Amino acid sequence: MVTPVKVAWGVIALVVGIIFVAYLNVAAQSGDVIMPLDDTYIHFQYARQLANGEPYVYNPGDPPTSGATSFLYPYILAFGYLIGFTGLKLGIWAMLIGCVLLTTTTILLFQIGKLFNLSVWAALLLALTFPLTGAFSWHFMSGMETGLMITLTIATLYTILRGQTKAFAIIAGLLAITRPEGGILALIATVLLMYQYGRNRWFIFPVIATFVQPTVNFLLTGSPSSTGGEAKSILGTVPFYWDVALERIVNNFLRFSQELLLGGNEHVFVNPLFALLAALGLVLLWRNKQKTLVFIVIGWIILVGLAIATLDTAFWHFKRYQMPLIALTFPLVIISIGLLRRPAHQTAVITGLLLILALFTSGEFLRLYDVNIKNVLAQPYPMAIWLRDNTPPNSIIAVHDVGMMRYIGERHTLDMVGLTTPGAANYWRNGPGAVAEFVMNNHPNYIAAYTTARGLNYLAQTDLYGHELVHFTAEYAPQDNVALGAEFQGIYQVTLTDQPEGAQQASTQHYGVDLITTIDVADIESEQASRYKWENRERVSGFATEAYQFSYVGCDTCRILDGGRRINGSETFTIAVDDLTPLVLITRLHPASQGTLKIYANNHLIGTRWIPSIPGNWLEIATMIPIDVLTPQTTIRIESDGIYMPYHHWIYTASNTDVTISSPIATFQNGVVSLLTADWHIENEQLILDLNWAVQGQPIGDYKLFIHIYDDITMPPITQYDNYAQNGTMPLGNWLPGVISDQIMVDLKDIPAGIYQVAIGFYEAGTFTRLTPDTYTDETRVFIGEIDVE
Repeated sequence: MVTPVKVAWGVIALVVGIIFVAYLNVAAQSGDVIMPLDDTYIHFQYARQLANGEPYVYNPGDPPTSGATSFLYPYILAFGYLIGFTGLKLGIWAMLIGCVLLTTTTILLFQIGKLFNLSVWAALLLALTFPLTGAFSWHFMSGMETGLMITLTIATLYTILRGQTKAFAIIAGLLAITRPEGGILALIATVLLMYQYGRNRWFIFPVIATFVQPTVNFLLTGSPSSTGGEAKSILGTVPFYWDVALERIVNNFLRFSQELLLGGNEHVFVNPLFALLAALGLVLLWRNKQKTLVFIVIGWIILVGLAIATLDTAFWHFKRYQMPLIALTFPLVIISIGLLRRPAHQTAVITGLLLILALFTSGEFLRLYDVNIKNVLAQPYPMAIWLRDNTPPNSIIAVHDVGMMRYIGERHTLDMVGLTTPGAANYWRNGPGAVAEFVMNNHPNYIAAYTTARGLNYLAQTDLYGHELVHFTAEYAPQDNVALGAEFQGIYQVTLTDQPEGAQQASTQHYGVDLITTIDVADIESEQASRYKWENRERVSGFATEAYQFSYVGCDTCRILDGGRRINGSETFTIAVDDLTPLVLITRLHPASQGTLKIYANNHLIGTRWIPSIPGNWLEIATMIPIDVLTPQTTIRIESDGIYMPYHHWIYTASNTDVTISSPIATFQNGVVSLLTADWHIENEQLILDLNWAVQGQPIGDYKLFIHIYDDITMPPITQYDNYAQNGTMPLGNWLPGVISDQIMVDLKDIPAGIYQVAIGFYEAGTFTRLTPDTYTDETRVFIGEIDVE
């Protein structure tokens, strides 16, 4: 027998079917069914692996990861894969699931209307406002788990309204294993219902279900949280400041609350009239003695809203995470109209108005669906096809958008963001320097990614982004795009060669004999192995780590790629010392700005080092660690007075620093520095000067060396050389005890023939103040002889 209710259900199925066909037509515009989000293909890849017997494994052979975030949804997709919806056809299965879920949700809303004594047609038309609201159609047809979350949220609410505790327990349990927020929803409802009904053995089911996904995550990956949460959480921001994090979370929550009431910002998700009627519904439920339900809904909105507000991505993908909460507007609207008990004609007017307002959003979100399908067709899809057709099957591809590249590209992916590659999320949070370290450690053959997204511009300026093979562009209005991170992506062949190990600067290499240990700053595993910690005295803008490919000061061919940190406070690390023998610490840094460092070993000050301002180069600084401060576990602390950018630390056994001084030409800083010999000759219009210095103790200061050639010593020099010693690498304060040999060349080609005086000395780089020699009558320079220029 055909009843009005069955007719209503048929109308719902028809309307949702029309929506499905409309969205499928857009999704299939290229001939293949394409989803509007790259994240959808992350689910697809996990589902394929699940169907192939490798659950939680993204790349065959890799350790398990929890990048799918949803525990339940990949199983639903995997079933479709097993029955023949393989490849891009899995998108059809996902849309069919979305169609079933959208139909189910609409029927549940219709049934809620019937519960509150609305006529069949009023309940039907009010229920249809849901699928006709474009934002919800978009999400149910996106291939993501959002539709499942919404359906189970509304179904949970429906069982509460019906007082069906057994059904509630089962559905809330399914909600808990759909997404982490689902667990919060289930727990809130269960606790409040236990308060209302008392103990019920069925209530244990959603409680247990809430801990299923964290437990499985922990057993398989070692962490209860999903890698998606680790990569996206504001609470994982590096550097982390509580006040900044709290401000961002509060702002996210306030924005969520405001847009929940006002319907949206750039796009109207739900008309504000719905929010007004939903609020009225809560008031009427309270007056109707449904206080537990009111507390549940308010608890859901506040607590789950706050949980979502902790995400960097709280508003991504057209509010994907918020949609289950926004969906609560619709049952509350239906409840408010039912409890108002207005005359039929007034109910019809309100219902008609709501239906029209919903329809106004339908076309807009279908357009947005088309925009993002086109964006996927412009970048991720052709990139994946190119990788599949043009790279060897055993290639490793470092990527930013990991879904389509793996699922369609069929190549092993290295996920730089960290959703699907074990351990990568921690590197991503630490910034581009750490990401560069992670990529170098894993040796990809290609990079297929943006050049601008969240610090990737640092990597794009290195040989990691070596030879561009092909690039892909997309044009769109930023407010319409949720598929892409930027308008440009390229595929690059990595041309980076193996980086040399150990200290590379000639002026520091001779201080070390045997390498004891290495601390690779910004390489998270290396930092953890040495208990590396860093802190800032003041907050520093920008990323916590950076990556550069520089040459060394004075060596254009010594080109190294390295990641490091930006610090204006201190760093500490621990080294294991087996044999108590003098050591030397050699630090590679980026001397972007002038400053000083104080180095401590086990809280004993062992040296002050000067950082010259030589931006765009690598520089190494050596520090002796005397034997009397060493212990089997020695803690090194380096404090800076400005921006300090360390990239690598090496600990070596120290070379012999004994020196014999006899009749020096001159001494400086109370005999700490002695000029032992100065020999020269002229060759090819160059004065080649060989200097031998002896250091006893520790010199100080950011002093440069100068060589002046005088025609008249009372006048300025006619030519000169001034630079740091050792080919521009060593301020005087960084010289270590021992003998230092230096060869300096002074250009003489523009000097006429004649006899000239040669003077030597030091001056402070910042103030140009000269260093006074200890034993010379001339206060600022030492004359070492004369030269005959022919």
